[in-house]
Amino acid sequence: MRYLLDARLSGGEDLPAARIGAPAAPGPRRHALPNRIRTKRRVGRILTYGVLSLGSVLFLAPYVEMVFTSFMGPHQFRDAQVTTWRVTRTLQNALWPDPWTSQGYMAVWEAAPVLSWIVNSLILVVLGLFGQTFVSILVAFGFARTQLPGRNYLFIVVLATLMLPYQMFMGPWYAMFREIGRLGSLWSVALPDLWGNAFYIFHLPAVFPDHSSGVGRSRRD
Repeated sequence: MRYLLDARLSGGEDLPAARIGAPAAPGPRRHALPNRIRTKRRVGRILTYGVLSLGSVLFLAPYVEMVFTSFMGPHQFRDAQVTTWRVTRTLQNALWPDPWTSQGYMAVWEAAPVLSWIVNSLILVVLGLFGQTFVSILVAFGFARTQLPGRNYLFIVVLATLMLPYQMFMGPWYAMFREIGRLGSLWSVALPDLWGNAFYIFHLPAVFPDHSSGVGRSRRD
């Protein structure tokens, strides 16, 4: 494929004629495996897929049960209990809504400001995503392309913050936002996420050297 691409780009002048349209050289012959080994591999593959499928069902079962339960009425949800007798009927009542109703969803939307929660969540996610990405790129670029004294020690300090639990920052943040009168506001949750992330800063410097050096050379030229 590489020779064909080179021929396409160069008009077929830089490659020998034998390369173009020539049949592929035969590779080494692969000996057939014994039936016993093939059977063992097939059984092992079946067992592996079976265990993975069973694990997938176990992980999905609570989610499916939650979705079905959300469409039950309050009486069916309260009375659907699995007992030792009439198991089939009880399981059917416990898992299958009868009748299907959206009363639970309507009650939640009427009892709580769900739309406001969704909007606030989207705002926090967007601000945190762009804020952490932008600041982390600036910091990582500085570590990758500058030769400051003590740069390695500063990088170690940044990485050391990965070992600090998130709960250690909650107290200082609470005190800071209380002093500036921003408790209970959206910014008291959004501002801490606008700073750089040490995990991103650790991985991003490996991306910059080649690309940024090319940009620098183009500016000098």
